[in-house]
Amino acid sequence: VAFGWWAHDLGGFMDGKEDPELYTRWLQFGAFSPIFRIHSIKTPWSDRRPWMWDDLNLQKNVRDVFYMRHRLVPYLYSMSWRNFRLNIPLVRPMYHDHPSDPVSYCTHNQYFFGSELLVAPFLKPKTASTDLSRTVVWFPSSRIIRNDLDTLLAKT
Repeated sequence: VAFGWWAHDLGGFMDGKEDPELYTRWLQFGAFSPIFRIHSIKTPWSDRRPWMWDDLNLQKNVRDVFYMRHRLVPYLYSMSWRNFRLNIPLVRPMYHDHPSDPVSYCTHNQYFFGSELLVAPFLKPKTASTDLSRTVVWFPSSRIIRNDLDTLLAKT
């Protein structure tokens, strides 16, 4: 908690399972992490660079993630300044902003990313019948809900 600037090995580093959906979701989650970097090693059995995948759909999705993260740069700059001036970390658990709401303590898989974004990654694979995944998200009643990242990014 309040460990605001961290990174993880997006895409994996050694061994593991080669799964295009898992890789894509990992990078999507990473786009809403303080430090966005893919970790890889240039070997035939564990090269995780996105352009090394043969799956064209994966390459398109990963490209979209990179573009979205690039569009977040002004927002991230503002949130970095906010962190410096006000000591408010970029990533915060829900109960930081809603300590009197008991539900906020049970939302382990979602968090605030800066002052304007709520992140709730998809953690389960898509189903064969719908080709979609789902996740449960708690929306605090005191927040304005916008489901349009383009609108937010146009204001930054």
